[in-house]
Amino acid sequence: MKILIIVPKIDNNGPVKGAIALLKGLRSKDIDAIILPLEKGSNDPYLSGESNDLSNKSSFLSKIKKLKEIVNDFKESNHKTVIISFCFKPDILVFLSGLSKISITSLRGNLIQNYSMDYGILGKLLALIHYYISSKHFRIVVLNSSMAHALRHYKKKLFVIENFIDEPPFDYENKSSKVLEFIFVGGLTKRKAIVELIDIFKEISEEGYQLKLNVFGDGPERNKILKKIKEYNLEEIIILHGVVDDIFKHFSYSDVFVLPSYSEGTSRAAMESLYAGLPCIMRGVDSNHELISSEDQGILCNSKKQFKNAIKNYIDNPLTQKSCLLRPPYRQEIGTNKYLDIINSIK
Repeated sequence: MKILIIVPKIDNNGPVKGAIALLKGLRSKDIDAIILPLEKGSNDPYLSGESNDLSNKSSFLSKIKKLKEIVNDFKESNHKTVIISFCFKPDILVFLSGLSKISITSLRGNLIQNYSMDYGILGKLLALIHYYISSKHFRIVVLNSSMAHALRHYKKKLFVIENFIDEPPFDYENKSSKVLEFIFVGGLTKRKAIVELIDIFKEISEEGYQLKLNVFGDGPERNKILKKIKEYNLEEIIILHGVVDDIFKHFSYSDVFVLPSYSEGTSRAAMESLYAGLPCIMRGVDSNHELISSEDQGILCNSKKQFKNAIKNYIDNPLTQKSCLLRPPYRQEIGTNKYLDIINSIK
């Protein structure tokens, strides 16, 4: 059996990291799985010894042709082939290649809300097109029950597989610091509400609290954020680090993860932080209620005031011991097994 996992390109975006976590999970079970990016990325360590012919093709039509050739070669060698596609472009590629009958699409959030916030009016149209294309795949995987409810018309081909992460070895030894360090990981976009978070940190700092926020990520709001940090004289409190390869290194010295996003599928960064023993402060939207199900895992907020109080609560009552806070079903072994059940149902 051959499993082809198709992604836009190999980078640090959440869906791609999810694809890599699945790739590693399948390989750990001696499943012959390969990852095929459509474009060349800056970090392609998972392509060693594999064909990355799709990224070598310049046009979309040539990528479609090449994907068909790859699948036909496997069929001629009597290999059962299953495709798992992540994100818009890979889903379109599989659809236009006529390979939907052997494919699984992984949808990662509320597409209408997410695309509308990212692309405006055009975003809603793109989301509807994406939903239509996804409905033609043999199976649709969503991350949580709210997404499943939104797509209930396709319930015969719909499966819920909770998001999961690659789980590296991690040292839970506590660091000693007088200043509590908060960490934000995600795209610097309006949807992630990072500008609102800066306003909150400004107000808390003005009340005399000592705190620090490390921001990891990049995006269209970066210049606006830098301007606000300078305007508020918060250069010593809020630090922008850009995109990094090993976020777990930075979780090791952090205390609390904070993510005020207006919409989330199931945040990979939040799962990674929970795995690293960091409680989460998040907005009470989408599947966050499922991910943060106990007090030790964090606090869900629905207003600026609640975010402010939650941050101050952790400053006043810092944790003394770290341990893994990520619970089933958000574990790699469980998620991989659920994918295998779907894969085995494809003839």
